[in-house]
Amino acid sequence: MNKSRTTIRCAKCNRILAEEERPCPNCGSTKRHYSVEAQCSVEILTSSKIKLTISTGFVKLVSWTRNKISGATKHRARESLTIDRSNLKFTRKLHRVEELTETGEYKVVHDEDKKFPAKRRLQR
Repeated sequence: MNKSRTTIRCAKCNRILAEEERPCPNCGSTKRHYSVEAQCSVEILTSSKIKLTISTGFVKLVSWTRNKISGATKHRARESLTIDRSNLKFTRKLHRVEELTETGEYKVVHDEDKKFPAKRRLQR
């Protein structure tokens, strides 16, 4: 729920004034300072991408995180994927999807950690 409140103060003596009080009953000034206090909900949707490449152009690591709407349930979700090729023997894939529940907490709906044999790299 969004709320706001405006406070009016005399610019000379700093007394809090009602909107109809002109001039200030304390000092007679007609100058005012207005301040507005607002409360609202803001949701920040973030995503990040990382790509680590060595000098030969080989991609050693790809990683990204994003917020999304889950396909099956249409709930808000966050997803992360990492492909790690830094090990010479295997490639590792980490994939995780969490959906936002009605209680406001995230529940893991997909968690994958797989290893694949590394592809042979060309020697230059």
